[in-house]
Amino acid sequence: MYTPPVDIIMMPFDVHVYNKLDEDRYSRAFYTHTKGYKMCLCVQYDDTKKSSNLHAHLMVGDYDDDLQWPFRGTLMTEILHRKTRTFHYLADIVFDDDKFCGRVWNGVPTETGMASSIVGEGIPFAEVVQEPFIEYLGNNGMVICVRSVNVKSLVQTSAVISPPPIKEEMLFEINGFSHHKKSNSELISKEFYSAKGYKFVLMVYPNGRSHFQGRSISIFAHISMGHYDNELPFPFRGKIIVQIVNRLDNLRYHVEKTIEFTNKTDPE
Repeated sequence: MYTPPVDIIMMPFDVHVYNKLDEDRYSRAFYTHTKGYKMCLCVQYDDTKKSSNLHAHLMVGDYDDDLQWPFRGTLMTEILHRKTRTFHYLADIVFDDDKFCGRVWNGVPTETGMASSIVGEGIPFAEVVQEPFIEYLGNNGMVICVRSVNVKSLVQTSAVISPPPIKEEMLFEINGFSHHKKSNSELISKEFYSAKGYKFVLMVYPNGRSHFQGRSISIFAHISMGHYDNELPFPFRGKIIVQIVNRLDNLRYHVEKTIEFTNKTDPE
């Protein structure tokens, strides 16, 4: 496990085309600290600004379930001057925007894992180094040091953000049930939140699904992207109680079933 301070060699990186890359250059992965957040560096060419920029990407890590999300922190980076063989301060890369700091589920495959596909604007090399940038290139590469990572606690942030108030029940009324059964329809409920802030929808198959088709109604609960996902542990584990209400009798003969999310539940 690589943790700061860590030297990262960015290769291949041709001296003559450093300012117009044909593809992004990703570094090897490193962790912010022991059992911390997994990250990598990336050099991308910004065609709008006509410059190469340094980015930091969050990655899918081994300890994500035990970490606070969204990530908040600052990476202090340095770059090796090839003539003096000394490191010069490069830039601080700050993670303070929810859009770029959330836990990574899907993204860009790299040699060392799955990296976030969305990042900030990046740090333009031409604007932060003192000498011409080629002074920092040698042997078809450059060396960047992640000197330190300051990880901020999210205790205060988490205390402020809370799930929305919810009703004790979410009513999903299906009209024309016989028609939907004959046509093998798939019906989706309105969205609802759990008490802790997880977002769900119900999917109902009046004529059943799979080996229950034609025999009984099938009801599934699907977890959806919600407003509070960055503050919640995943995968979700819990139960949803569903009642099929007898509309002819408001007090009796309701069918009650429990939908449970366990370790065997499909994470998708």
